[in-house]
Amino acid sequence: MLPVSQQTPAAYFNAAMVSVPTDVTHPYGDAGRNIASSNSLYNLDLGIHKQFRLPWEDKSLEFRGEVFNTLNKTNFSPANGDASSSSFGKITATFPARQVQFALRLMF
Repeated sequence: MLPVSQQTPAAYFNAAMVSVPTDVTHPYGDAGRNIASSNSLYNLDLGIHKQFRLPWEDKSLEFRGEVFNTLNKTNFSPANGDASSSSFGKITATFPARQVQFALRLMF
């Protein structure tokens, strides 16, 4: 693992320190379980709802506003762990950015 100050999406961990096992009796190598961790995931979703009574009969109107990833924090996906890939050890994708949706609902 690289120190946090040296980690970038192009080199999240030192790929030169990992080799593919060649011994058929140990096909998974001798690396311990959970020796590497991925980036933290920061997410804050927000929803606002307001219901208005309409003056005629028993009808009402509801307004909804929802924001996903409210703080618009860039969340990187895990680094590629396939040692046979040319992008081994690199982060090549992110989770979705902020998404906003509005809805208006008439209830009768």
